[in-house]
Amino acid sequence: MFKSFTADVGFSTAIFDTQKYTTFDAVLRYDFGTSMHNVVPYVVIGGSFVSALETTPTLNLGAGNTFWVKKNTELMCSFCTNIQKIDLRVNIHIFIHQFV
Repeated sequence: MFKSFTADVGFSTAIFDTQKYTTFDAVLRYDFGTSMHNVVPYVVIGGSFVSALETTPTLNLGAGNTFWVKKNTELMCSFCTNIQKIDLRVNIHIFIHQFV
């Protein structure tokens, strides 16, 4: 039933920034049953609580692709949208991970 699903949680905070904020995030990622391939497309849905001047919940929607360059190296590209009240924010991330 849960094959192809991955749950991710995260926490981030500003340390050396003029804006002070902390976020708690959780997403559910679905990879269409392709997690054993070199190219792994996925979609995500989740939510965040952003604590700044006030605490605000957000809905996170996204899509991306993981490219396995070699056995322990991946290139991850993702597009994520945060829907907050009537404000729409778009983030684009590119990650390169090296696993030992």
